[in-house]
Amino acid sequence: MGCGSSGPAASRPGATNYSALPEDAVPYPGLPWELRLIEAPVTMKTEAALFGLDGTVVTTDTASLYPIIAMEGYTLIQFAPIPGAFKREGMFSMGGTLRYQAIMGKQQSDSSELWQLHIVKSYLAPNMMNSGFQLLFSGTQGASSDSSHLYQIIGETCAQGGRLLCIEPSMSGKAPGAADALQGKGGVMGIDMFFNMAKHSNPTYYTYQAIHVPINFRMQAGMMSASAQIDVDWHGQLQTYLSHGWKLVDIFFDFGSSSSMGFMSASGSINSVWFFEKDTSKLNDNTPLYEGAVVEYWQKISVSMSGNSTPQGTWDECIIKMGERGWELASIVMTPESKVKGTSVQMKIVLLFQRRILSV
Repeated sequence: MGCGSSGPAASRPGATNYSALPEDAVPYPGLPWELRLIEAPVTMKTEAALFGLDGTVVTTDTASLYPIIAMEGYTLIQFAPIPGAFKREGMFSMGGTLRYQAIMGKQQSDSSELWQLHIVKSYLAPNMMNSGFQLLFSGTQGASSDSSHLYQIIGETCAQGGRLLCIEPSMSGKAPGAADALQGKGGVMGIDMFFNMAKHSNPTYYTYQAIHVPINFRMQAGMMSASAQIDVDWHGQLQTYLSHGWKLVDIFFDFGSSSSMGFMSASGSINSVWFFEKDTSKLNDNTPLYEGAVVEYWQKISVSMSGNSTPQGTWDECIIKMGERGWELASIVMTPESKVKGTSVQMKIVLLFQRRILSV
């Protein structure tokens, strides 16, 4: 398990595989972020039904890490698996060990607010388009899911003084059985929802909005290589809402997608959901409070013949450097943009930051 506040976690080699960080013409007058980046193993187990008549069940023990991420004095920012960090139990097993990272931060201030971490476990059950026999006669496929119950959980929790921190896939769930797959059912995907619950009196109440943004992609495959590219204006989308007084909480993929298949190629889109928050008492005040920044990071991954994968490099240095200049990490987005050559994979990850607008 690695932990760092002034450098990358020791468990992964460092590398500056990210785009240029924003420069300040004059030093930022605000407070820096003190960060804790903690890595820990998570066991993933699979239980397959006879002949696949019932879906394979996947379980993870992420709950064992909850005491770690409930570190007093720090606010959870992100809690998710590290892309490419997986060790299989055996050659014929789909189970194994993932590595998760919890990113927590705090700013020194005179605030008397007290918070307690609150975790809600939920799910998404996607429905497939052109599934079963229909897929044989159609060049298009896709999925959709109803996430209204997630919004209901957010509304009910925040009405009690809660504040949404992030929404992450738990990597647990159940794949569809043979009969369900023919009917277009996509199984069940576990979702973890993280909140801070106010323990102080007269808490500020927040209003949330979910913005659906399609991420368009194009894929091309060769004999020993493949690549995927995406088309989205990350900074423009972020700035649209920051400029109206909102703050980004997280970006989440709800498994909604559509794609069209060609000869060794594909194109389509996946649905991303951007969660923004605003002080309910200032809902009609569009004065910008935050400025935004976007950094692109390329994660290199080595895949072995046994199915194990190992990440080469880390985003830790980028996040810590930004935090030192007052930038708060808002979301880490694992995009479908990638480059594959043999057993080497490069995956594009987008880091979105924001910080208070202060006069110098």
